Amino acid sequence: MNTKSTTANEARAWSRGEPFTLFNERDGNNVCPGIVKLPCGDLLVTCARDGDYPLTRTRLLRSSDSGVTWLDDDLHHDSLPVKSPVVLDDGLVRIYGEAADVKGSDGKEYIYFYCDSTDGGRTFSKIKTGNFTLTEGEKAGPTIQESAFWGVHLDLVVYRRALLEAAGWRMPRRSPGVGLPECFEARLRVPPACNESSMQWGRLELTDGNILSFDPACVAGKKSNPQNAEMSLVARVSRDRGTSWQSLSVAAPYRAGAFPYEGYANADCLQPWEHRYYEGSAVQLADGRVYVVMRSGGGGVPLCHVWSADGGRTWTQPQPIDRRVCGVAPRLLKLADGTLALCYGRPGMYAMLDPSGTGEHWQVDNRFDLTDGEQLTIETNARPFVGRPDCNALMDNVNAPLATLDWLKPGLLKAWYYSWENVTMCEVEPDRILVVYDLQNWVEKPGAPHANAIRGVWLTYPPVDAATR
Repeated sequence: MNTKSTTANEARAWSRGEPFTLFNERDGNNVCPGIVKLPCGDLLVTCARDGDYPLTRTRLLRSSDSGVTWLDDDLHHDSLPVKSPVVLDDGLVRIYGEAADVKGSDGKEYIYFYCDSTDGGRTFSKIKTGNFTLTEGEKAGPTIQESAFWGVHLDLVVYRRALLEAAGWRMPRRSPGVGLPECFEARLRVPPACNESSMQWGRLELTDGNILSFDPACVAGKKSNPQNAEMSLVARVSRDRGTSWQSLSVAAPYRAGAFPYEGYANADCLQPWEHRYYEGSAVQLADGRVYVVMRSGGGGVPLCHVWSADGGRTWTQPQPIDRRVCGVAPRLLKLADGTLALCYGRPGMYAMLDPSGTGEHWQVDNRFDLTDGEQLTIETNARPFVGRPDCNALMDNVNAPLATLDWLKPGLLKAWYYSWENVTMCEVEPDRILVVYDLQNWVEKPGAPHANAIRGVWLTYPPVDAATR
């Protein structure tokens, strides 16, 4: 590995470009983007187009010119309302849809739709059907109707018609006074190959060919507090290229009184569902160790990381990266030269590097504050068109005392929910990273109306003249 120097001067040699817009619409609710570089070289960005809700649909944006222009890719719109791209072995690209439980199986048997590309992601096949059965101990999950308390857009069920009917659920035209459609008793979930972190962030193919997957699960026999999620981050392994999965280990065990790490003093500020390790992102280091960064309590709470020196069988204890490295949806990359890159957010949006390639020397003091390029939007602070009623002000989803946020840009403390702050990225070329995020109240120029936008920014090393890119 050609490891770069870890000096501060070397860290500042990375350059942040000016942000640009991939897509925008006046009253949209496009949130939580993901990005992947396809084997054909195209870039594919996904985002939830109906807001942060169950039953949302997926918008696909494709660039065939290294991120210069972006076009909507309306792939199987009628049959795959949700799309999760995964790059498999040998350059096969598969886009998974949701899975629905088969009527009469008590939520144990599922079918799903997917399509494949054998030309690196340029074109995709017609819809195919797959199936799986829950392993013993796995919970079926709530029905569509039971999920409605969370603000589910029940009108979007119609986009699941083909899948639900294939699973045996009837979707008759509803008549006044007849009651709810039968299909509201169906259960929807992602297929095992996708896991909760879309675009493969929760999957890692090891050098020995095994694939690790990281998911939250309750592993204790009894919760210490029945109101809290109390989920650990569990590692599963597939030895047959993702066809079947077995439990391997607990990468980060939830421990009451020591969550997210020994000595954390603000656990009483956490919401019940935030008592869990999740949204894990993993890489295999040059020395063979597996390194995972994970969400560990949500907005304002430090991200934690762990290492495994034996292929994921045993792990170090969860520890915070730094008290200033807080939030959700960490995205971890190992760059072509072995440098590690990490982006994350809430509150704020950041990207930083570890030139040592170990996860032990993150250059927090020299991290990129991505809101620096969005000053007009932040200062205008227009109230955005956000569908979620619990996402009003940015601080609505910060689970830490304000006194611990002394590192945060002051203007954000009183901001509207300007972004979901779910930052994502990929290395498009060696030493050239594209970072993508959403803005809910983007302002293009002074006095212009605000819009919902998916934005991008380039990080490059060494610095280059922007005119050459």
